[in-house]
Amino acid sequence: PKTALTLDLAETGLTSALRLEDDTLTLDANTPPLPFEELDALWQNIPIKFELNAPSLAKVKSLVQDATGNELPAAVPTGSFHLDGTLTTGTEEFLGDLALDWKGADLVIDERAFPDLIGTFALAEKKLNLTTTRQTNPEGETFQIEASYDLEKQAYQASTKIDLKDGAWLGPLIFPDNPDWHPTGPFILGWDGQGEIEKNTHSGSYNLETLTAKIPDETLTNASLKGSYQWPAMVDAKSIAIRNGELQLSGGVTWSPERASFQNLTLEDGTGVLPGQAALPRAEHQLVDPVAIDVAGRHRQSGGVPFVAPEGRVCVCQAERAAQGSREHPDAACL
Repeated sequence: PKTALTLDLAETGLTSALRLEDDTLTLDANTPPLPFEELDALWQNIPIKFELNAPSLAKVKSLVQDATGNELPAAVPTGSFHLDGTLTTGTEEFLGDLALDWKGADLVIDERAFPDLIGTFALAEKKLNLTTTRQTNPEGETFQIEASYDLEKQAYQASTKIDLKDGAWLGPLIFPDNPDWHPTGPFILGWDGQGEIEKNTHSGSYNLETLTAKIPDETLTNASLKGSYQWPAMVDAKSIAIRNGELQLSGGVTWSPERASFQNLTLEDGTGVLPGQAALPRAEHQLVDPVAIDVAGRHRQSGGVPFVAPEGRVCVCQAERAAQGSREHPDAACL
């Protein structure tokens, strides 16, 4: 990779310049004597510009592997990378401000081609700001990621807006541990969140409007998810829909530290529908909190044999079980 570094001290009243370009270092100086107490201020607010151009990340990857003797993972991209930046020196308490613009072109990650990406990185007044987007978005498509982080408060804000006609290229990012899962078709996702790292408090909303993936047996799986969260108090998935072949599950889930509640659950397999709802305690509360399950029966088939699923309410509290509305035991109080 080629590098260029320029340090211009003209704004400090000095006529000094330090230039580093490729393998050549040049220093021009005509510096008048300064009182010792002014030296600290001299090195503040000096802009240092730098540039990095790596036309072949594959060669860089190969050099690193040869130097370390270790093979880098497939998730390390190949392609080209360019970076321009400016570092403005600060005080003893803080390094300074940093502004970067970067571009990745002809990127390939895990044997999948990515579109050209551009982004920014800014550090100013102890706050980080990041952006990533595609260099060119086709008409009707969006890919935008933004984030900010306060270094003093350890607080962040972030948002993601993705609307793609084909999200196949995001496979290594969506399923990093399952390379046999391949996104295909439209991918629409929105997320806004904020939180404080030290306090471990997070809140936000999310909307996975559609995600289609092809799993190893070539079955298409469609998923959508919408909800909000107030961590650690609550995670609310108001709407969940998952379809795998003829099997479809839909409903909503609310999670809290004490229990998980499932609302308006519907399971359909092409031969019938089984709706219901449930409230289940988490493991550490299972001997204290009750369990409530409602199941409404519908005409279904199993192996071609028609049957009616049981209908009723089941309540479990500690070691006692009571059932009401069973078709076989309509008056039973304990089963």
